[in-house]
Amino acid sequence: MRRHDRYTKPEDWIKFVNYCRLDVEAERELFKALPKWNCTEWEHRLQVLDAEINRRGMQIDVDLAEAAVELSERNKKLLAEETQRQTNGEVGAATQRDALIDYMAREYGWKIDTMTKAELEKRVDDPSVPEPVRELLKLRLMSTKTSIQKFKALLRRVNKDGRMRGGLQFRGASRTGRWSGRGFQGQNLARPTVSQKEIDFATEVLKQRDGTLECFYDDPSVILPNLLRGEIIAPAGKKLIVADYSNVEGRVLAWLAGEEWKLQAFRDFDAGHGHDLYKLAYARAFGVKPEDVTKPQRQIGKVLELALGRTLATRCRRPSSLERVFASATSPSPGPRASSSSDCRAVVCSATRRRRRIRGSARTRSPIWALISSRASGRRSSHTGRKTWKTLPRQSLAISSPKGFSAWTLRATRPC
Repeated sequence: MRRHDRYTKPEDWIKFVNYCRLDVEAERELFKALPKWNCTEWEHRLQVLDAEINRRGMQIDVDLAEAAVELSERNKKLLAEETQRQTNGEVGAATQRDALIDYMAREYGWKIDTMTKAELEKRVDDPSVPEPVRELLKLRLMSTKTSIQKFKALLRRVNKDGRMRGGLQFRGASRTGRWSGRGFQGQNLARPTVSQKEIDFATEVLKQRDGTLECFYDDPSVILPNLLRGEIIAPAGKKLIVADYSNVEGRVLAWLAGEEWKLQAFRDFDAGHGHDLYKLAYARAFGVKPEDVTKPQRQIGKVLELALGRTLATRCRRPSSLERVFASATSPSPGPRASSSSDCRAVVCSATRRRRRIRGSARTRSPIWALISSRASGRRSSHTGRKTWKTLPRQSLAISSPKGFSAWTLRATRPC
């Protein structure tokens, strides 16, 4: 099909050019009318930089992405055949949710209301579930994995030169002004769960496209999420250089809260004679030496650090509350600090934001570390399986460690 241009349709081309001119002039007038309070020179420079980054794009390992998609399609076909074999052809594939539920109820008298990943993972390890049903649930889990979707998104967006462009959205997060991902979501890739040596091996074998990878993995889709970060490669003659802020959120939070002891801990770490703060958080919370903290345990320490800074710390009235948590955790654990309750437990709670009546005044409750103290207050509430706490009658609030963990205690002058 021939496209019309300025040579085949000169009169229409003149109208088209004039239309574009009017469009640009209208946009200029709109730009002039927009408020300038957030249109700073710095923001403009960032926007220009964003355009340069997106125009340049990033080099993608297209061969790896194509091999991953081929493997997934091949594995999908095998899983469908196995499902048909186990159901005598009554269910075409484990992705057919309703058909699978009806078959298990009819053949084995076993019913299930939801087919979420969490529910299925729980059921496949339940010895009370019939063995044939557990096998079908495993097939369902393997058939519905979404790890291949990012590889497909890459292939849809990559250009002929092997580069993917437009993967970042300037100020995509409108409130914070952060960049956000588009399409491939390169800022939201799964953290590897295997060693780099295994990732390199799996990448090399997968790109051979001869079915060898299936000899090493019962479910090849398990390894695919670990290969996603390797999709971003350096062009020939270039190298990738990675730069990142070191615990920038923790540093800013400590500065805002005026936690000088913690700022000094950061200074010591930067000087080379202090501990990593994420490792230190885990070590103090679980009673181990910072140098013995492993990489997975450091991730737990990171969660603890940021959770205390964003939820529990904001609920407390004194800025020194965060320091008390770590100061208490630093000393050897003699057991939970004495309180009026011998059955005090601190548990992680993800209570949804909602309006609640506390001491006669309405407050908005945010996700916090909830305190469950059935003996101290005589009250306990549950909302859709998530425990929340109501204000204790006393002014002093004690949070003691869950059973089996090193004890740490936070005391505030009033409830958080």
